[in-house]
Amino acid sequence: MNLNKNEISSIDQDHSHKEILNVYEASLYLRIAKSTLYKLTSARKITHYCPQGKLIYFKKSDLDQFLLKNKQETVEESVCEAKKFINLNQFKAKNSKK
Repeated sequence: MNLNKNEISSIDQDHSHKEILNVYEASLYLRIAKSTLYKLTSARKITHYCPQGKLIYFKKSDLDQFLLKNKQETVEESVCEAKKFINLNQFKAKNSKK
């Protein structure tokens, strides 16, 4: 999949209005090889549709969800979560002593 930026840009514009994508379009949208996309579908790691049992289609919203999996928190978010956890446990400990 050796496309230059202009080719990718024109493909993105051509398919920007489409909600349902075929394998080729989905691989371009995700910026991965078709073989990688087939592996993901085979392992059932990405939502896909096979209306006729052979051809595979994808909803853009499902592809967006796939891209947003495994969010990596910032240090600030991690510290905030840790503080909430500590405060909650201190609150539970105080209430259990009563």
